[in-house]
Amino acid sequence: MTPDHDRIEELLAGYALDALSGEDAAEAEALLTEHVPTCLTCRRLMEEYREVVGDLALAAGPVPAPDLVLASLRRELSETDGLASRRRGLPSWMGAVAAVALLALGGWTAFLSQRVSDADVSRINAENAIRVMSDPSSRLVSMHEETDTPGEASVAWMPGEETCFVIVDRIPRPSRRHEYQVWFTVNGEPVVHASSFLHKGPQSVIAIGIDVRHYDGVWIVQQREGEDGPPTTPIMTASF
Repeated sequence: MTPDHDRIEELLAGYALDALSGEDAAEAEALLTEHVPTCLTCRRLMEEYREVVGDLALAAGPVPAPDLVLASLRRELSETDGLASRRRGLPSWMGAVAAVALLALGGWTAFLSQRVSDADVSRINAENAIRVMSDPSSRLVSMHEETDTPGEASVAWMPGEETCFVIVDRIPRPSRRHEYQVWFTVNGEPVVHASSFLHKGPQSVIAIGIDVRHYDGVWIVQQREGEDGPPTTPIMTASF
């Protein structure tokens, strides 16, 4: 069955604002577990919602709301929650004013924390990659451009360890409905799709749990969402 992306977009927006309850919240959590990880469009959408919520939250210092306003908002939330439990769909107050009100009440906290967690993962990956590359026994292989896509990339690993790091610098964000993928090759042919990334900043450091001794090279490709089978045109390659 084709996913109803209009409905999914509404649920993800509500979830990003911590504004769902009951069946809507359960449906959103199921989507985040089952659908979003496999849908590039929805992954991007969720990341954009998180960024917007986090940026709005950091745009100004907190200002205590008057007690009458807080009481009115809480009453409105309570009444809307009751309505949402009787019908599917998002509450009517899911507009910009309510979004700001929810942010003032701290509804953005969970997703700001998620942004911090994502940043922590990136930092840890970078620190581990530096540790590996600083070891005299490590291997570092530069990747070569196969198309006119600008940028640089390299692969670093410690012999005997089942983790390697792909470090990508200054490549453009992938095209709409596309993602970058890392494939490992045997006899020069891509056989294992090891990781996917969107490359939103100047550098991406991807930690991959794989033993490079079983492969003879690695590709970075740009693949369309939902495209099946191994790629045929890499944008960067390296041989081990």
